[in-house]
Amino acid sequence: MKRLLFLLFLILMAASFLYGYENNPVFKSNVDQWLKKLTKDSNDFSQADSLNIEQPAKKQQARPRIPKQLKAGKFDALDRYARNTPEKNARSIPSLAAYLNKRANSEMEKARLAFTWVATHIHYDDEGYNSGSYIERSDSAESVLARRNAVCSGYSALFEKLATTMGLEAVSISGYSKGYSFTPNQKFTDTNHAWNAVKIDGEWMLIDATWGNGYGITKNNQLKSIDRFNDVWFCMKPSAFLLTHLPEEEKWQFIPNPITLAQYESLPKVSSLYVSLGLDSDVYLDLLLSGKLNELVKLYPIELPVYQIEMPIQPMLEKGQEYTFIFQSDYAEKIMLIDGEQWIPFKKEKDRFSIIYKPGSDRLKIGVKFNVFDSWYHTIAEYKIGEVGV
Repeated sequence: MKRLLFLLFLILMAASFLYGYENNPVFKSNVDQWLKKLTKDSNDFSQADSLNIEQPAKKQQARPRIPKQLKAGKFDALDRYARNTPEKNARSIPSLAAYLNKRANSEMEKARLAFTWVATHIHYDDEGYNSGSYIERSDSAESVLARRNAVCSGYSALFEKLATTMGLEAVSISGYSKGYSFTPNQKFTDTNHAWNAVKIDGEWMLIDATWGNGYGITKNNQLKSIDRFNDVWFCMKPSAFLLTHLPEEEKWQFIPNPITLAQYESLPKVSSLYVSLGLDSDVYLDLLLSGKLNELVKLYPIELPVYQIEMPIQPMLEKGQEYTFIFQSDYAEKIMLIDGEQWIPFKKEKDRFSIIYKPGSDRLKIGVKFNVFDSWYHTIAEYKIGEVGV
C-alpha cells in the first residue's frame, strides 16, 4: 500500500512539473537556464572555454582556484638564501661575498648566488634612463651596491666584482642587444648593452643580471621597469643568447661559426619564451641565418612550466599537412588544439601530452588548462594556416 501511495505521489509530482513547464513561462525559463548551465559545466569543450582562451585569470573569478604548488628547482634554496641576505652582510662587496660563499659548494653555486643577489637587489635606474642622467652617475661596483640601482653597465660591473671576490673568473662584456628600445630592422651604430661571462669548471658561461631583474614597459611615453626575477638569463646556451646579445668582441660569442653585426641585425627579435619552452636554439639560429626561416611561431607567456618535446617552429603551417605536437608538464591538466571552432584534446600519458594533427582552418592555437577549477585555457602558441603551394 505504501509503495502504491509513493508511486501515485511521484506521478502527481511529474504531472505538476510538466504542467508548470508548459504553462508557466517563468518556471520554464528557470528550468531551461538550469539545464543549459548543467550541460555547459559537464562539457570540457564548452563555449565558456573557447571564449576565455586568452582572458587573464584575474578577470575570471567564478570558481575558486587551487593552484598546484610549484616544484622546487635545483637552485631554489640558493635563491632564497641570496634573496634574504641580511642588510648588515651587504654593506660592502667583501662582506657580501663572504656571506654568499657560506652556502656555495661549487663554482656553479657561487655564480648562481652572485647572479640572484644582483638580479633581485639592484633595481633598474628608470629615472636615469628616461632623463639621460645615468651617464653622469658612477657605475662602479661599489657605487651600485651603495645606491641599489643602475643601468646595465652597473649591473655587469657589480656582478663581475662580486663574482671575482667570491673566487670566480668573471668579465664584463659590451655589445649590442635587442632589448626594450630595439625596433625591427634597426641598425646599430654603437654598443648599447653590457652583460657578463663567468668561468665555471673551466667553461665560460653567459649571464645577464640586468635582464634577470625583470623587463621594461612603456608608461606615459617613458620606461617603467617591472621587477620580476627571470633566471633564464643565468648560463643561457650561447646560440640562444646570441639571438638577443651580440658581443663587440667576437671571442665572446662562444659558437663554432661567429656571426657578423650585419647578420645579427638581420635576425628577428626573439623572446626568452623560446628558451623557456625548450626550443632548440641551435636549430632555429641556423635556420634563421640561412634564410630558410624568417620568423618563429608566435608564443605567449604562461604561468607554470610547459616544455615542448616536438612542435613546428615556423609561424605558418600548411592546411591538410600532418604535424606532431608533444609537450611535457607537471602542472597541466589538459592541453587542446583549437582549430577554428574545433577543440581537439591532446592524448595525456602521465606528464606528457601528444597529438598528430592536420590543421583545417586559417588559424591554429595551443591552449593549456593548469587547473581543474579553471574555466579557461591559456594560449601557449599560435600558428597561421595557409594552403599548400600558396
